[in-house]
Amino acid sequence: MPVALALLAGAALSLSADTAVDSLIQAEQAFARASVEKGMKEAFLAYLAEDAILFRPGPIPGKGWLRDRPAPAIVLSWRPAYAEVARAGDVGFTFGPWELRSQDPKDTDVAYGTFVTVWRRQADGGWKVAVDLGTSGPKPAAAVATPVPVEKGETPPGVGAAAGAAKIDVAAETEKLLAADRELSLTSAAKGAVAAFHGHLASHVQLLRDGAAPARGPAAAEAELGRHPGKLTWEPAGGGVAASGDLGYTYGTADLAPATGTGAPARSSYQRIWERAPGGGWKVAVDVMNPFPPPKPAG
Repeated sequence: MPVALALLAGAALSLSADTAVDSLIQAEQAFARASVEKGMKEAFLAYLAEDAILFRPGPIPGKGWLRDRPAPAIVLSWRPAYAEVARAGDVGFTFGPWELRSQDPKDTDVAYGTFVTVWRRQADGGWKVAVDLGTSGPKPAAAVATPVPVEKGETPPGVGAAAGAAKIDVAAETEKLLAADRELSLTSAAKGAVAAFHGHLASHVQLLRDGAAPARGPAAAEAELGRHPGKLTWEPAGGGVAASGDLGYTYGTADLAPATGTGAPARSSYQRIWERAPGGGWKVAVDVMNPFPPPKPAG
């Protein structure tokens, strides 16, 4: 076994599920503090994995994109509201509210939204961001600076191997999850998004669409899907699965073709977090889509 993989296995072995999710929450909170104290660019460069994916507007290698651009004159702050870690302790995710304001005190405009971040544990035991996407939305009920307890998700009982147990073939399972994501797109094209997602949503699913508050639970998620008529399809560009096989993620681009059948489709980036349900099937735990900006006028 390569040294890096051996170190990673040892790090996962040393952590219980509770300790792992606590360490992820602490990493997210430290990341948020760094963004306020040191600036967004420096914080992201410190916490992004070398192969991390950001969306500008489609999925791109995040670190290279950031290094080549000046630090923006903004203050980006956030806090985690929810955190969950795979039983192997190697993959986790967080989401919560964010605020964006100018560094210029004369500019009082504030933007709000919700972020969703997938994290992967590194060989040294620390956490790094693998994929990060969010949406804009209404002002949250509790300000980002307000200390709020973080909800901790739990892997469904009897699903996934704990840290130290026999590991799955991660590459093979990732391909299966990507195939499942593509199959869901085909069903959406044929029957509509609401019908496609029905029965494939976790009981605590969070569905995020730009400009709206997160829709929690299958009924609210399906209602939000129904508010966007048209043919929704997507193509995953990548993803991953935890070594315990209970948590995975996919991301890529999605198109919403007009219900009238005429006109150009509206394109978005998407990120989808999946949990393995008892019995072996995958359920969507988080579904977030962020629209591409409108094309610039010609001329």
